Amino acid sequence: MEIKPALALPEGLGLAGAVIEEGVLTITVVSTRVSPSCPLCGTVARRIHSHYHRCVADLPCGGVI
Repeated sequence: MEIKPALALPEGLGLAGAVIEEGVLTITVVSTRVSPSCPLCGTVARRIHSHYHRCVADLPCGGVI
């Protein structure tokens, strides 16, 4: 039987933190790649082009709704 971690992140992402406040779970995830590449052409990036926040809401986590 395969045992999976509670938060199975894709390769290249790492857990930076998790906080529960007022019943809301906030998980901070960061890229762990040293030299990320363009998803379209595959060229390795030499600098950070942008950064942004993503918000996924109203999803159950570990049986908690």
